[in-house]
Amino acid sequence: MPKNFSIEYLLSDFDSSSAGSHREEDVIIRGGIRFKLEGVSLWRRFHALGTEMIVTKSGR
Repeated sequence: MPKNFSIEYLLSDFDSSSAGSHREEDVIIRGGIRFKLEGVSLWRRFHALGTEMIVTKSGR
């Protein structure tokens, strides 16, 4: 996986002060793709545990 699309790299663009906001500056553009990571603090916790997989009561 290219480094600029790793979870570490993507999370580095979002500081904790913007974690719950919905501001236009929270939008990141990479390689012509525009995206916004919602739930940054939740993704940081998933990453700290070593996974980005979401498991719900109905499965994955």
